[in-house]
Amino acid sequence: MSRTPRPLPPRTPREGLTDSVYLESAADVSLYTKAFDHLRALALSPDRSASFMHAILKEHSR
Repeated sequence: MSRTPRPLPPRTPREGLTDSVYLESAADVSLYTKAFDHLRALALSPDRSASFMHAILKEHSR
């Protein structure tokens, strides 16, 4: 008889140089989710990222 595993509560990892911690409070998860969503909204698309890196390489290879 197999049972369906219960889903884990929402959590977010916070990694440091020597350790990592999983934050599980709703306030912490919400804060990190909003921060990640903000970073994702500011990020270039994959195509624009490639073009940007190509332009930098071209500029520094002169």
